[in-house]
Amino acid sequence: MLSLQEELVYLILQFLDEEGFEETLHKLEQETKIFFNINYFREYMISAEWDKAEEYLSAFTKMDDNTYSMKMFSEMRKQNHLEVVGRQNKLMSEYAGRTCIFDALEVLIKENPILQDKLKFPSMDKSRLLKLVRQLMDWWVPYCVNSKPNANNDIIPLEDFPTVPYLLHAPSFVTNDSSPEGISGPSSDGVREYSCMKSNDSSCCTDVNQSRESSRLADANSLLGLKPIEKSVIWKLQQINEPSECRTFMLPDNSVEGKVYLENILKVVQLIYSYTGDFVLALAQNAIHKLWTWRSDKCFSGKAIANVEPHLYQPPSELIMINEIGAHSKNAVSCCALKGSYLFSASGGKISIFSLETFETLTTFANPPPTATYFIFLPQDLFAIGLDDSSILIHCPYTKMTKAKLEGHQNRITCLEFSYKLNVLVSSGADAQLCVWDVNGWKKLCSKLLQNLHVGLVPETPVVNHIQFHPDQVHLLAVHERQIDVYKAPTLDHMVQLVPKEVDLPITFATYSSDGKAIYVSCKSGCVKVFATKTLELRCQINLTAYAQLSSTSLELYPLVVAAHPSEPNQIAVGLTNGRVHILEPLQSEVEWGMLRPDR
Repeated sequence: MLSLQEELVYLILQFLDEEGFEETLHKLEQETKIFFNINYFREYMISAEWDKAEEYLSAFTKMDDNTYSMKMFSEMRKQNHLEVVGRQNKLMSEYAGRTCIFDALEVLIKENPILQDKLKFPSMDKSRLLKLVRQLMDWWVPYCVNSKPNANNDIIPLEDFPTVPYLLHAPSFVTNDSSPEGISGPSSDGVREYSCMKSNDSSCCTDVNQSRESSRLADANSLLGLKPIEKSVIWKLQQINEPSECRTFMLPDNSVEGKVYLENILKVVQLIYSYTGDFVLALAQNAIHKLWTWRSDKCFSGKAIANVEPHLYQPPSELIMINEIGAHSKNAVSCCALKGSYLFSASGGKISIFSLETFETLTTFANPPPTATYFIFLPQDLFAIGLDDSSILIHCPYTKMTKAKLEGHQNRITCLEFSYKLNVLVSSGADAQLCVWDVNGWKKLCSKLLQNLHVGLVPETPVVNHIQFHPDQVHLLAVHERQIDVYKAPTLDHMVQLVPKEVDLPITFATYSSDGKAIYVSCKSGCVKVFATKTLELRCQINLTAYAQLSSTSLELYPLVVAAHPSEPNQIAVGLTNGRVHILEPLQSEVEWGMLRPDR
């Protein structure tokens, strides 16, 4: 049982997390020493910010506290020293080393008696602190000097509540027309809060403002009991047509110079950033992988930035990473995933494991049929493989044992996503279906068919092309060629639907920005649209002429895939049908896509 003081601290931590006040959140974690945020600690380690990682750890334990603490500090300092003196200067070895060090430290953290009871955040109702404050205000505000008695016992408006100058912040979830049951409306768990909160308990895409390019659930207003709130920023749709209107560059690639794209064999079908954003990897239709890295003398950090051009990495062995191509190469489904310094990939044939340092093929497995169509890594060293026979295998690569076979779809698996917060696996298929699986026993918790809300029917083309969890690990983005939907896991409650204009259809891909505040949507018309996650307002449209050179040798040129930088929310990589990859960022005069800086 928590003491009242501990419970209050946890409530404040949760509130700061929901509101996205990360710096204050982590400062309070250190000062109260009540919760050790292992994910935050990991970010510092993987990005090699050793001083900050040690500072955070030092708030909870000192080097001479016990042998566990001593070994933790020693290992961190040792790895830092190795990187400084350049003993590990190969492309991937530093990242792989940090990952291994963190894995070892995670064991020590969990075994350290000083930290053992500080690792688990208690289960708490969403926005509980806000609700307690509102209850307090219902009692207190009527007695304020400028307030009238609340004779009808209605919810008290908060606009007149005195603000603290240094915490002045206009909370977007405050409204004059809350339902009698409180800010959350009839939903007791606070699912339908107005604001899109950034982190763990975020609730997004429930603003009742009507987007020009979206359709909403018919009863959204009645469920929320909210009126639209005037925004501090009025979005004006920005059309970007010229390279001078954004920061863009094409990743160098001599292998596609002067090619005629008769069958689009060079088109980019998979595109991913590394975990730290120091390289971009593309997989083409011809089963060849390419890797661009920013690590150089000019860019020591290795992070992707607009003013430093990366180089196409080629190891001394001059090997290329190429997959075994299946019997039906034109219709083969490609998929790949990163695991430390290793790449798992398939293009209709066996799954190959490559070393990202040497490009050597280490091994191959999973001889088709059936063919792997998607795979991801899960906790406890598990590997989930979606197959074209509609099944999903839960496999352990180290023991080479299959732990479970999941069956529930009627057509091939198109995508898999895992929520670390909910501990569930979500699958999508070419049968217009989403399924949620509980990792404890691998039972199907629920399933839902995709529907077009305009007609109330399953779309004619039943393929769900892609799914992705919002950074809050609760809201799920589902991408179809004619619509985009957001669901709330694990029950798959439908939250909102976005339908672009007919001229832009079909949709080729969509992804959340790293902070979850934007959705990047690529279309066959050639444009990339940037939508605000909270309101689904179209903030910006980046047209093909702004970043690609049109050529008569290209049959159809348009973006097929979009990858969001893992820590720079305004940077994206776009893979095209001609095999080219472009990096896009807004101008420095813009805070984010479609929004000028305040002093402009």
